[in-house]
Amino acid sequence: MNGKVKVLETIPVPIITKRELAKIEATPKLDVIEDDVQSLLDAIQVMRSEKAASTQDAAVMDRFKHCVSQVVHSLKVGATKRLQRNRGELSTLINTYGEEPLLKVCHDLNVNPADILTIVTK
Repeated sequence: MNGKVKVLETIPVPIITKRELAKIEATPKLDVIEDDVQSLLDAIQVMRSEKAASTQDAAVMDRFKHCVSQVVHSLKVGATKRLQRNRGELSTLINTYGEEPLLKVCHDLNVNPADILTIVTK
């Protein structure tokens, strides 16, 4: 070659303005987006857990209400076998979930919770 450089191909170099560079730098990075997505997924999981817990709480309250109603009815009509069965179930519920649901149900049904506890603990 006689000292000349042969240009095979020219590669265009883009010129980036400061404004375009600022936009590129301001664009959220993938790891930031992944963190945001993970935060949203965690929030959804918490909401699902809370919904499941409230559904379970409603089922527990319904079961307490049913048992207390049955105990009161059994006392009124004198059904001793039914009373024994419902006392046992109510006792199990109290041992499992505590007395708080019982107190709420008794308040809703206008029943004295002390009387129900006395009957259950006999």
